[in-house]
Amino acid sequence: MPDLTVVGSAVKNPPYPDDLRARSYSPIFDLQRIRQSSTWLSASPEVRPWLVLLWLLSWESIPAGTYPADDAVIIARLGCQPEFFKMYRDQLMRGWYRCTDGRLYHPVITEQVLEMLRTRRYATERQKRWREEAKAVDSAPSPVPNVSRVTSPKSRVSNALFTVSHTAEQEQEQEQEKTLGLRPSSTAVDGKAEIPVAKVIELYHSTLPKWQSVKVLNDARRRAIRARWGDLPSLEHWKAFFERVAKSPFLQNKTDAVFRNDNLDFLLRPVNLAKIVEGHFDPRR
Repeated sequence: MPDLTVVGSAVKNPPYPDDLRARSYSPIFDLQRIRQSSTWLSASPEVRPWLVLLWLLSWESIPAGTYPADDAVIIARLGCQPEFFKMYRDQLMRGWYRCTDGRLYHPVITEQVLEMLRTRRYATERQKRWREEAKAVDSAPSPVPNVSRVTSPKSRVSNALFTVSHTAEQEQEQEQEKTLGLRPSSTAVDGKAEIPVAKVIELYHSTLPKWQSVKVLNDARRRAIRARWGDLPSLEHWKAFFERVAKSPFLQNKTDAVFRNDNLDFLLRPVNLAKIVEGHFDPRR
């Protein structure tokens, strides 16, 4: 039997808060990385399924990704026979180390937990920025004159000119949508023509032709594109973003009937967009 390192001494501080919960977050286990790891290669065939279960169940702990330094508790969590655990303990607990809080941590699982924290932090910051921007827009004076208070001919002329200009902007964007074959939502109101929503969707269709096409351009999708414009502030950025999706084997494999996420709404979610931009789904080199 090879010489295995099992549960190091209490020489490290915990890498994250002791009340951290995974909640609905699901870790992404890299099958290729697991199969090439020394832990997997040195484990007996009958131990390997228990290794995967051990790693997965650690996410239910508080803090996430840990176990108490107590064999009895770990055996109970796994649901295996005590004799089996004692016989293969060196293989099952390979790589786990004890921190100063008395709990066991694993470097690869800790890496995933820290990634979860970064994702949550990014989503929180994005939501805060969105609320601040929305509040600023709500508090800004409206460019539309109050018709009920217009009394002078000059004011009436200004109001008429604004109405004509606003209508022209709407007609221009609706013409772009017709060119793309989109069916506008009856409640859609586009007051921000400076962000080329229709052009973004055109890039999505041309770069990802096998993904679900956008047939309804409603307010939610307009708002989502505008909200993400701060992350991708030009059509060149959007084109590069869609091309990155097209080159990702992981994202292209998520288009089957079991995991149907090949659509624009999936890409516009803040967490998903951040992961794609940061290269989380890029091909492994």
